[in-house]
Amino acid sequence: MRIRSIDVLTKRVAAGLALAAGSLVLPVAGALAQTAVTTGQIGEPSEQVTVTGSQIRQDTSSNTPITVITSKQLQDSSTVTLEQYLQRIPEFGQQGVNSNQNGGGEGVSFIELRNLGVTRTLVLIDGHRMVSSGTDTVNAVDLNNIPVSLIDHIEILRDGASAIYGSDAIAGVVNIILKKHFDGVMVNAQEGISDRHDAQSYDFSGTAGHNFQKGNILFNFEYSNRDPLPQNRRAWSQNKSLPDGSQTLGSTRTLGGLVQNPTAFDVVTGQPSINDRAFGNGVFRTFNPAQDDLLLNDYGYSSTQLDRRSFNALGHYEILPNVNLNIDALFTDHHAQQQLGPDAEGGDVVTDRYPNGFIIPASNPYNPYGVDVVDRTRRAEVGNRQYNESGSTYRLGIGLSGTILNRFDWEAGYKYGSSNDKFTFTNQYNQTYILQVSVYLPCSAADAAQGCSVGNFFGPNTLTPAQARYIGFTQTNKVDVGQHYWFGKVTGPILQLPAGPFSFALGGELRHESGKYAPDSVITSGNGDFDQASTAGSFNVKEGYLEFKVPVLKDMFMAKELSVDGAARYSDYSNFGNATTWNVSVAYAPTRDIRFRFNTGTGFRSPSITDLYSGQYEAANTVNDPCDVNVGLRRSNANAAANCNRVLSSAGLSPASFMQQQTQLYTYIGGNSRLQPETSRQLDLGTVITPRWIPDLSMTVDYYRIKIANHITAPDAQTILDSCYASTGLSSPQCLLVGNRGGGQLTTVSAINTNSGFVNTDGLDFGLNYNLKLSRLGLPSWAGRLEFSNLDTLLLNYTEQLPNGDVRQDAGAIISTTTPQAFTRFKSTNSIAYVQPKWSFQWTIRYIGGSSNYVSPGEPADTSYGGSVGPIVYHDIVGSYALKVAGKHTVTLIAGIDNMFDRDPPFYYDGSTNSLTNSYDYLGRYYYFKAGVRF
Repeated sequence: MRIRSIDVLTKRVAAGLALAAGSLVLPVAGALAQTAVTTGQIGEPSEQVTVTGSQIRQDTSSNTPITVITSKQLQDSSTVTLEQYLQRIPEFGQQGVNSNQNGGGEGVSFIELRNLGVTRTLVLIDGHRMVSSGTDTVNAVDLNNIPVSLIDHIEILRDGASAIYGSDAIAGVVNIILKKHFDGVMVNAQEGISDRHDAQSYDFSGTAGHNFQKGNILFNFEYSNRDPLPQNRRAWSQNKSLPDGSQTLGSTRTLGGLVQNPTAFDVVTGQPSINDRAFGNGVFRTFNPAQDDLLLNDYGYSSTQLDRRSFNALGHYEILPNVNLNIDALFTDHHAQQQLGPDAEGGDVVTDRYPNGFIIPASNPYNPYGVDVVDRTRRAEVGNRQYNESGSTYRLGIGLSGTILNRFDWEAGYKYGSSNDKFTFTNQYNQTYILQVSVYLPCSAADAAQGCSVGNFFGPNTLTPAQARYIGFTQTNKVDVGQHYWFGKVTGPILQLPAGPFSFALGGELRHESGKYAPDSVITSGNGDFDQASTAGSFNVKEGYLEFKVPVLKDMFMAKELSVDGAARYSDYSNFGNATTWNVSVAYAPTRDIRFRFNTGTGFRSPSITDLYSGQYEAANTVNDPCDVNVGLRRSNANAAANCNRVLSSAGLSPASFMQQQTQLYTYIGGNSRLQPETSRQLDLGTVITPRWIPDLSMTVDYYRIKIANHITAPDAQTILDSCYASTGLSSPQCLLVGNRGGGQLTTVSAINTNSGFVNTDGLDFGLNYNLKLSRLGLPSWAGRLEFSNLDTLLLNYTEQLPNGDVRQDAGAIISTTTPQAFTRFKSTNSIAYVQPKWSFQWTIRYIGGSSNYVSPGEPADTSYGGSVGPIVYHDIVGSYALKVAGKHTVTLIAGIDNMFDRDPPFYYDGSTNSLTNSYDYLGRYYYFKAGVRF
C-alpha cells in the first residue's frame, strides 16, 4: 500500500451522487473523523477521501483547521487555471501574483495565505515538494503548471506546518492531490467569454486510466488558452480620470502617475520652473494634460494572455508482495503575454555608466534652447512594449512503497524538477544608442550603417524609422530553477492504547535547490536603461522529522475524545546552519456535538534562491514624492515640510508650487546573499459544532495568530522616502538609500532584500456547512436537497515593523508597494445549491470588504477621491445536467455566469489599471459552458 498524507478509500458511490453540487468551500472539521466527498471530473464516479493533513497514515482527521476543495467544485466554475479559483477563497490573501498584473506579473500565478506573501505558503503535490518557477524578483510554485483536470481534491492547511512539511509553511500549506485510481476515458471541453464578446478562454482535456490487478496507469493531456483583455475595452479602465470626471490623472504630477507624450519635455539647467515644459519651438508653457498626455491605457492589458499545454503520466504497480513501484511524470509548457505603452526615457533613467540620464545636448541642431536639455519622453516610433514569457516545467519521480510486519507502511523515492523560463521584452531602449542619436555620444561609421544619425526628439513622431529601429532592442532574460528531492518515511501504530493506537511517522528528506538568472547581454554590458548582472546560486538541506498521535480518552463521560498530536523537524542548511521546529496540537470533544482544538508551534522560512541570488537591478516603482504640493507627505508632516522647503529652495525651485513630474521612481531591488532565515510562532484555537438534532450541519470558528521574526522583505520605495523626509533634518538612515535629486526631482532609491523587523497577524475564520434533504420537510424523496455553505475570514490585525523601526498597522489599509496591495479586513463566500440526482443549480455570493490608503498615526485620513475603495459583492450562478448515452456513457453539461450583475472593480488611482490588482473581477459579466463525456 502506498503511504500518503491523504488516505483514499476506493469506495464507489452511486453515479447520481457524482453530480451533487458541493458547496463552494467545505470547511472540514479538522479534529473530526470527517470526510469530504470528491465527485471527480465530469461524469466520473466519486472516491471518498479522508483528510488528515499529517504524515501519519490514519483514518481520522488532524487537529488543525483544513479547507477542502473538490474537483467537482473546480468543474462548476469558470476556472481555466487553478489560481483563478483559489483567489476566490476568503483565507487566501491579496498579495499573490495573478492574471490581473500586467506590469510585473511575468506570466506566473502565485498564491498565498493570510496576506503573508507567496514565499510563506508551501504548495505541495501529493504531499511532496514541487519545483518552483522564477521571475527576476521571486520564485514559488507556479499554479499554471498544475493541470486542473488531473486534480482529485485540494487540502488547504490554514496554519503553520513547518514541523510537518518543512520550510515555507509559515502561513500554511496547499496540498494538491492528483488522481490515482481513475479507470476509463474522459474528455472535457469548455469555453468562456464576456458579455462584451472579449476575454475569451477555452480548455480541452483528456484523461485515460486503467485499473488492473496490481496497480493503475493514467495519462492526462490538457490545453488551455486565455485571451488578453485590453484596458481600453472597459469604461472603468480606459481613461485616466476620476470616475466623476473632475480630474485627469494622466499628468505625472497628479494622482495617476502617467507620463506626458513625446511633445512634452523638462528643461532643468538654467531654464524656467520645473513645472513648465519645452515644446520644440523655443517656447515654454505649462503642461496641459488634455493635449499632452500619452494615455497608456490605450496600450496595456487589464488581464493577461496565457497559452498552456500539459502532458502527464502517473502509475503504481505491485512489483513484489507488499512492494509497489510508483512513478509520475508532469510536464507543462506555457506562453504568457503582457503589453505596455512605449517605454519612458528621461533624466531619472540613470545607470552606473550614464549617471546623468538622457540628455539632448546644446550641440544637437534640433535643440533651440542653447543649453543641454534633460529630456522626458516616450517614443511612439519605437513602439509598444510587449512582454512575452515562455516556460517549460517538468517533474519526474520514482519511488517504492509498501508494508512491513503487517503494520508499518513505508515509502522512499526521488523526484527531479526543472523550470526554465525565458522572458522577452520588445522595444526597450539601448541607452548608449539613444544617447548617440541625441548627439550626446558620437556615432561611428559602423553605427551610422546601422541607423545611427542625428535625431529630433522635440515633437511626436520626429524620429526616422531607421533611428527608431536603432535605439530599440528586444531584451531577453532567462531564469532556470532546479530541484533534486530525496525522501523516505515509515509510519504506523506502535502500540494499542485503551483509546486507540499510538501512531507515529519517522522520516527524512534531502533537497538540492539551484537557480540561475541571466539578463540580456545589452543590460549586463551596461548599455541598457538599468543595471543588472547575471547571478547563480544553490544550497542543500538535510532534514529529519518525527510525528506522533496519542489518543488519550475515548467514549467516556464528558470525554468523547481527547487526543494529542506532536511533531518535530530538524533541518540542516548548507548556507546558513540548522533549525529545529516543533508543533503540538490537542483535540477535546466533551460530546459528539462539539469539539475544541488547540494548536501551537514554531516555523521558519529559509531564504529562497531568488531572495539570495537574484541580480540587483532597477525597476520603475510607483511612488508619491514627499515634497509634491498635492500628494506628498509634506501636507501632513512638519518635518517633511521643513525638509522639502530646504531641499527645493536650494535647487532654485518654489516649494509652494513644486509638483512631481514622474510617479515611477527607479528603484534598485534584488537579492542579498547575507540574508538569514525567518522564524515564526503560530497559535490556533478553534471549535467545531455538529449538533445531532440538526443532521448534516457543521459550524466552525477558528482564531489564528502568526508572529514572524527576522522578516525577509524588499522595503518599498514609498516607505523609504517617507521615513527619510519625516526625520529631523533628513537624519534617518533611510536617507542613505535615496539618490540625489536631479534638478529637484527624485531619481533613485535602493530597496534590496533585507531581514527587517517582524510581522504579526491574527484573525478569525468562520465556516458553516448544511445539507437539507427536502424529504425532512415532508416532500417526496425525489425532491432532492438544498446545500448551504459559508466561509468568512476576518483580519483583526496585521502589524509589521518597517526598516526604520516604525510599526505599521496594515489591516484595513492599502499599502503602496511596487504594486499597491489592499489588506481587506473581511472577506466572505456564501453559496446555496439545489441538487437533484441528474441536475443541480448553485448560486454563490462573494464579498470583499473595503480598504483605505494607509496614513501614519496622528495624521488626517486620506479623503482624496480614490484614496479608498468600498466593499464589493459578486454574484455567480452555475447549473449542471447529466444524462446517459447508449446506456453506459455519461454526458455532463455545465453552464454558468460569473459576476452576474456586471460589477466593475472599485476605482483606485494606482497609476496602472485604475483599480487594485488583487482578487477583483476585471472581466465583467462572464459566461462559460462545459461539456464532458465519460467512456
